Amino acid sequence: MNCPTVTQIAIVCVACAVLPTATRAEQAMPRYRFTVGQSLVYETTLQEKPEAGVVERLRAWVVSVDENGQARILLKKEPLKDGKVNEAAELLAYADITPDGSIDPNPTLSVRMLPRNHFPKLPGSAAENAAGWKEYDPVLDLASSYTTRPDAEGSECTVTGPMIEGGKTSRRYTWDATQGLASEIMFPTGRTTRLVSAQRESSEMAATRGREAKDYFAALFAHDRRLDAATRLPTEAAARDAIAAARGDFAAVVDRLTTAEIRPVAARTLAGFDAAADAICKPGGLRERTSRVLGSSPGDWDAIDTTGKRHTAKDYRGRVVVADFWYRNCPACILAMPEVKAIARHFAGRPVALLGMNIDENETDAIFMANSLALPYPTLRAQSLEKIFHMEDFGYPTLFIIDQEGVIRSLRIGYSATLAEEVIAEVEKLLGT
Repeated sequence: MNCPTVTQIAIVCVACAVLPTATRAEQAMPRYRFTVGQSLVYETTLQEKPEAGVVERLRAWVVSVDENGQARILLKKEPLKDGKVNEAAELLAYADITPDGSIDPNPTLSVRMLPRNHFPKLPGSAAENAAGWKEYDPVLDLASSYTTRPDAEGSECTVTGPMIEGGKTSRRYTWDATQGLASEIMFPTGRTTRLVSAQRESSEMAATRGREAKDYFAALFAHDRRLDAATRLPTEAAARDAIAAARGDFAAVVDRLTTAEIRPVAARTLAGFDAAADAICKPGGLRERTSRVLGSSPGDWDAIDTTGKRHTAKDYRGRVVVADFWYRNCPACILAMPEVKAIARHFAGRPVALLGMNIDENETDAIFMANSLALPYPTLRAQSLEKIFHMEDFGYPTLFIIDQEGVIRSLRIGYSATLAEEVIAEVEKLLGT
């Protein structure tokens, strides 16, 4: 359950110029024109290894479009080797994309599935199209700055950051104004991604695909929440029973899936649940490590926040404390922040303290994220607190609920879309309401 480290990247992009066939409005304002039933295929090749053929395929299906033009797009990444799909590495995700390319964050998107590689951000206004525009993705910590190419032949991105070999790379997009899509993405390494198919399936098939994708992701998130709840059960037997029930419910959803693109991935996901269950329930597993912490006290801790103010455990006696451990380059940590902020808003003015426990080595990382996300609670420099909270047993993010006497009563590991709801209910019980 540890959150993978994502090294900070800054992306500078040149967005979406226009082909001569575009209308005057399209020249001023390039836009995606997604319609229900669109079925897109992008393929990636490597110039330095032409014998390898296609090394990756992205399939994208537009399953719904709302009244504002925002499309729900189901994405499937297929890595290939020797012309064959590596099924074990297939990945499903979804993205909600507006006509200007804005993308809402969601837990299916990660460094393994970056829609920006295929769907670049477009300008939000004519002024931005002329002068340039910016975008920041706090979950993946990607900062982008765009300007239009003066030759109107395509678009270009310069990517810099320590995770990139040599610290810098770039990519160029070709915009097909007729289709309202990027038709080619080129990297200086010789990696080229092309739109090789843009077809349309029936609205009935799109509706089925959308419904089954929704069912699959809902079942997956529900299973993950029940796995997390099992870590707090008092016995191994109780945990195994709960996990078996969760597995059974997920399997029932898999049995109802019919689409060839979703069902095999869901079945492989189901097959991997046994290992996850064992990691929780085995001797020394996550349930046992959690049970050692629940009911204990982290003691008289103290730490300084990003403004220089000192905080101690004694300062918070008589209040319920919700302590959220996180670091900047943890996508799940940042994805959970809106849920933590919702908890803070719910308990504003009541005897509950929200504390951000940041463990970044560089304080500027903590300050940047706290400011970018407008966190309405203190951000503590908490590296010295990792050991007393046994963070080596849990990974990031982990949120602790500490009662009025300083005793840990509950914890949450990882991101959940229902995190705020669950934590609020537990804190209300501690408050006696």
